[in-house]
Amino acid sequence: MKLTVSTSSFIFAFLVALSGGLVFSFLSIPVPWLLGPMSAILIADRFKGLTLSWPRALRDTALILIGYSIGLSFTRSSVENIIENLPAMLILTMILVASAALMSKVISKLSGVDYPTVLTGSIPGGLSQMIILPKK
Repeated sequence: MKLTVSTSSFIFAFLVALSGGLVFSFLSIPVPWLLGPMSAILIADRFKGLTLSWPRALRDTALILIGYSIGLSFTRSSVENIIENLPAMLILTMILVASAALMSKVISKLSGVDYPTVLTGSIPGGLSQMIILPKK
């Protein structure tokens, strides 16, 4: 059976991601099946110059499943706690975003990487958004 470039690069990406998850799991690193594959793919893609691909439909399906599983953890009690702590959460969020913006400005100047990219990667949760953004 002859594999096309996209099929073989998908299989290779899957094997790299799987090995990252296994290594992180073996090392007892927190969230091994999220951080391990992300780290392994990043290293393989950036430092080895390999061609890796992942079908968009599979990525989108995984994001839906992750969102659904996070949503399942919300109970009436957790929503009540959120409402009760909302003022403090909003203030701390503003402080966090302002700190990330300031830190990103400095890092952007020192590294030469454009500010929007550094800002997106510096804000908590921004890394996951950068990972799902398509490459230009």
